[in-house]
Amino acid sequence: MGASIATQTAKQIINNSIAIGTNASQTCQSTTVNNFNVTATDKCVQDLSGLSEDNKISIDTRCIQNTTVQNNLQAQLQTQIMNDSLAAAQSLGGPSLNVSTQIQQFAQKTSIDIKNLFTQSCVTAHSSDVTIACSGNAQQTIKGINVSNQISDYQNCTTNNSVITQAVVTLSNILQNTNAAKESDTLIDIVIIIVVIIGIFGVFFVQSLNGPIGWVVVIIIAAVIIGLIIYAIYAFEAGLYPFNSKS
Repeated sequence: MGASIATQTAKQIINNSIAIGTNASQTCQSTTVNNFNVTATDKCVQDLSGLSEDNKISIDTRCIQNTTVQNNLQAQLQTQIMNDSLAAAQSLGGPSLNVSTQIQQFAQKTSIDIKNLFTQSCVTAHSSDVTIACSGNAQQTIKGINVSNQISDYQNCTTNNSVITQAVVTLSNILQNTNAAKESDTLIDIVIIIVVIIGIFGVFFVQSLNGPIGWVVVIIIAAVIIGLIIYAIYAFEAGLYPFNSKS
């Protein structure tokens, strides 16, 4: 799995987490009610113009910050992140013990971070009550009052946030490490097979020739193959051809 594929996989997993948070928040949506109370007494003169209210869907803070709602949300997030990440690692040949531990720690931390986005960080309390009053001989001119309370800011905060960006980067690195371990194991297997083939070939080749020339040829061939193996190991670590696709 190259870096770009690992990143796309990580984005999809985190997007699934955002979807869980969004579903939870939808159960806590409500329509805002803007209450205007304009009172005139005695000889008070009021001139009202441009007074408007914009009722939008918003988040009920008492609902989304309920302890049970938060605990359930975190549990769902942790399970989803863990399962999706392990499945992605499994597709690479199976996660090592170290990678499994990293995924477990990542799922625990990220589930808390995303839960906090939906229940704390991105929740803003709005007050839409406007009271205007005058008494005696006062005169007021009220213009251009507009109260707007909507969910778009909340949605933008929960999807375009540094917490989400960092989670994608961290998970992408974990998945790339899983793939690197698989490639390393594959390379070791190839080296072992080549060494065995050289040994078998060398024995039969030497036995088929008379004199030391057989050994000379075997040594030359072995030196070339060993050189290629050394280059392959170096190229793997440095991301050179034919392993440059991993970067």
